[in-house]
Amino acid sequence: MENTQSTLQAILRTTNAVVKTDVKSILVLYEEKIHNIGDCCVRFDKLKYFRAFFNNATLNLNFKSENLKFIDGLLTNNPHIAAISLLDWNEIEFEKYDIVIAVMYNEEKLLHFLHAKYGAEIAAGTRTMAVFSMSQLILPPVDFGKYLFPLNRPLMESGRTPEPGELYISDEEQAWADRWLEAHGMKAGEELFILLDSTLRKEKLLNPIVYFEFVAALLKRDNARVLIFDEAAMGKEDFYRAWLGDACMHKLIVSKGLKLREDICLLGSSYTRMVFGPCTGLMHCASAVYNRYVALGLPEEQAPLLAVYTGQYKGLEQNALTWWGRAPLVKCMMLKKRSGGPRLELLHDLPEDEKPLNNSLPCSAFTSAMLIDFVNSRIGAPTAKLAVQG
Repeated sequence: MENTQSTLQAILRTTNAVVKTDVKSILVLYEEKIHNIGDCCVRFDKLKYFRAFFNNATLNLNFKSENLKFIDGLLTNNPHIAAISLLDWNEIEFEKYDIVIAVMYNEEKLLHFLHAKYGAEIAAGTRTMAVFSMSQLILPPVDFGKYLFPLNRPLMESGRTPEPGELYISDEEQAWADRWLEAHGMKAGEELFILLDSTLRKEKLLNPIVYFEFVAALLKRDNARVLIFDEAAMGKEDFYRAWLGDACMHKLIVSKGLKLREDICLLGSSYTRMVFGPCTGLMHCASAVYNRYVALGLPEEQAPLLAVYTGQYKGLEQNALTWWGRAPLVKCMMLKKRSGGPRLELLHDLPEDEKPLNNSLPCSAFTSAMLIDFVNSRIGAPTAKLAVQG
């Protein structure tokens, strides 16, 4: 233990003496299993601040292989990352990096590894090692974390910069999405309404009757197609048919068993007119995709309607402002109890002192009329009735 502590003290001295202009290469060790798309999408975006803070140093990331789905889905084409690896620590050449950034709950494990591999050289003064901890900035908070390495508070503050998050869909990926939709019935001149219908917590969802009344209203729109994601191929098409009947199913597209990255590309298709859903991961992805499109020159008024409905947040989720306050394109809908009864209001339109409050009515209180009226007010009322196939 004493030798380990000597190694830690040497690492701390080196880390505290780091001059950021001297940093040319960075390794981020992301050691935890990823569970939620939304959390991951928001937190991954902070990685770009690491590179910018260190004057565009080379940024490499190392993950556990169990996170491959999220890495492929959320980090493909990211221009801020030089390389992504899935290596065991014994396979990593730590000596190539000016600093290591730890993103893990158990930083003691990293200390013991570095001591075993480099402790003798560190003690002899022939090797220096700098390690910062960003675990508490990047990871969801827990009460069992063992954090040993110093925080870089200026770096942490740069990670709180209120810039919109971005995902990077290439032209080729958007073209693939368009071709996929066309192969599933999408035609020139039609508009795609993407509905997100699942979340880990059922209380985040609308009442099923309200939801399917809303879906039916969308399907009545002239030239409308509705896209549903069925990543697990669990038979959603039959479920929708049971609620909606056969007449309108030709206007429903279901993506079955696609990869996360492919579903994200569909969000960014050139046909997309609206993305609608609860406070969930793919809504964060949609926000990030179109933030990037706007950064590349898409006029905001030409972006799809990104509409998220929210209710009452619990525990560490905090409030709607936490998740959507930095999403300029997202219309975050909430129900507020007013003197005239429940009223649908948007987060960005609330008075500043009311935005952080967690006093919305639950999602089950939304009505289909509220939601239909909101969509019509944003993109126009339908101009034709649904044509029944004979």
